[in-house]
Amino acid sequence: MCTSITTTGNGTGSTGDPVMAWNPHPKFYNDNRGYVNTRITKEAMTAEFRVLDYVTTPGSPVSTKASFAIQDGVPGLVGG
Repeated sequence: MCTSITTTGNGTGSTGDPVMAWNPHPKFYNDNRGYVNTRITKEAMTAEFRVLDYVTTPGSPVSTKASFAIQDGVPGLVGG
């Protein structure tokens, strides 16, 4: 999972249904531009996927599109 803030265009908000249909491994897809805010502690690693409405507009609002965590000693990804 990753984001891209430096590519051209704003993205369409696509959820990636065609990709998700043939590949069961991705847990989240969104083509808006943004970044990942990651916190790592002894208990867990948490990733917040932050997106911008418009990369072409200075001061565009930023929001969290999805959050996921991997907890110590617990297999699998939590969140969505």
